[in-house]
This record gives sequence, C-alpha cells and structure tokens, in this order.
Amino acid sequence: MKTKIIDIRNLDEQSYSNSIQEAGLLLKTGEVIAFPTETVYGLGGIISSKETIDKIYFVKGRPADNPLIVHCSSPEQLFSLCKSVFPLLELLVRNFMPGPLTIVTKKSPKVADFITSGLDTIALRIPSKIVAIDLINEVGVPIAAPSANLSGKPSPTHAQHVMDDFNGKIPMILDDGDCDIGIESTVILVEENQITLLRPGIIEVSTIEHITNIPVTVSVELTESILSPGMKYRHYSPNAIVRLFYDKESYKEAIQENTLKSMLLIPENSSTSFENASNTFRYSEHNLYALFRLADEQHYSQILLFIDDSTAKKMGLMNRIKKAASK
Repeated sequence: MKTKIIDIRNLDEQSYSNSIQEAGLLLKTGEVIAFPTETVYGLGGIISSKETIDKIYFVKGRPADNPLIVHCSSPEQLFSLCKSVFPLLELLVRNFMPGPLTIVTKKSPKVADFITSGLDTIALRIPSKIVAIDLINEVGVPIAAPSANLSGKPSPTHAQHVMDDFNGKIPMILDDGDCDIGIESTVILVEENQITLLRPGIIEVSTIEHITNIPVTVSVELTESILSPGMKYRHYSPNAIVRLFYDKESYKEAIQENTLKSMLLIPENSSTSFENASNTFRYSEHNLYALFRLADEQHYSQILLFIDDSTAKKMGLMNRIKKAASK
C-alpha cells in the first residue's frame, strides 16, 4: 500500500472539497486514515464498522482494552451517543466544545461494545479543527480516532510524524501542518453532579471548576480500571532516556558530567539560560513531542530536561513529561 499525503493548506475551495470527499470515501469503505485535530493528528475510522475499529487497533499496535475517543461534529451527534443528557453534561459541551476536552459518560445502548472496549462508558469530543469537522460531516457518522502514532511512541503533531510511523500501512494522511496545541485533550469523567479528571491537558482543572462551580476530583494515577486513553499503558516515550531536573545547579552538573550524546531541553518562556549549544532546544506543549521525535531521528542517547517553577504547575505538560521519563 502506498500512503498518499494530501496537503490541504492553501487549496482552493473546490480542491479542498475534493480532498475531503476522497478521504471520506476511504473512510466509508472501511479504511483507516490520518487527519489533523487541534491537539494531535488522529488515526481515524468510522464507528459503524467493527472491522474498521479492529484495523485501528491492529495498525497502531494498541492494546484491545484501551478505549478510543469518538470524535463528533456537533453537540446533537455527541448527545445521541450518551445514555442520558443531563444539565452538567450540557453545560460542559456548551462551554468547552468544539475544543480540546473529552468527556467520558455512560454510553447509549445503541453504541456497540467494540467501540468502547466493552465498557459501559464512551469517550466523546468535538474537535475545533475545521478539517476534522468537515471530514466527520462528509462520512455522516462519528469517527473513532486515537493519536496517529505507533502505540507508546510520542504523539504526532505534524503529518511527517504520521508518515514516519505508518508509511505503507494506511492509504492517506491529510496534512494541515503543525497542530495548534500539541498535546492530547483533557479527559474528564462526567456524572450528574460529579467531575473526575482522568487525563490532564491544556484545559486546566481550575477552568472547569470556574465554569461548573463543581470541585473536580483529580485521579490521574495508573489504574486497572481503564476509562480513558493514557491511564494504564506507557505513552509519549522517545527511544532516548529522559532525565528530569528541577534545579539549575543539578542540571548544570549533569550537562558538565555527561559523556553521552544528549539533547538539552529548557522551558520555552524560562528566564534561565544555559549554554546556547546546537543541542539546546526550548520546549512547550506545542513542540514537546516533535522534539522527542527529533531526538530519536538524530540518535540522541538521552534527553536532559529542565523544569522550572512555571512549567511544574502545568498539569497536562508535566503528565506527558513524567510518563516519557518513567520507562
């Protein structure tokens, strides 16, 4: 199979429409394709086909008990997959969607078990990326889509990352350049009067609490009960060893003492400066995964990552950093 990349940037209206139709036809016939969202690129297939969902797991190398996020194009489509629509659910959808929030709630009886790994809950979101919405509307049904990377590897934030992992394994990649956010969505479990954080992201707990006036229970530790992607299996890890440093002195000592080929990562907006060498890079949510992939491409043995006070307060970013360093 030859993987086709369609760069949808700067296409005229008709060419763009033709590209969406071509991608939609592949999805309708049971194929799996990669497409951009505001968070990371997704590896998508229609939820009406068990064979397609099985193909997502197979191509990605994803454990079968790790549920997928279902992407919808409208609140009405999202609500149709829920067992019940209650005020808190409506409030969250109204205030945070489209956007980088995923809601886990009880699924409608009409939702097949193969979509949710046999769970009675379903993970739902409405992406804000126009191409993703257009694609869902083109096929007429929601699209299940985990991140478009081989399981356990850093998520893709550019089409080339997807090609690196899936060249020859999927028929098409829609290319819209770099993703706007760069880390996966915030995931929350929503019950009638309770919210539990399952995976942190760019939307902070404080923001959710401000909108809902409900305290959010934080439960981001690994668990045997998998309600959300990222709760059990190792994610986001480059081949290079990731070492974390929280104070300048120990970081400087590690730089001076290390004899391995090392990539140095410093927070994007940090006032702290170190040697401005060719192996020093500034990181943020937006480019963390891209830098992890660059480290592997350039065969770095380890990544020395400095964390300042401001970065340490970013729950979503720190979750990815710690998981990458936990292997």
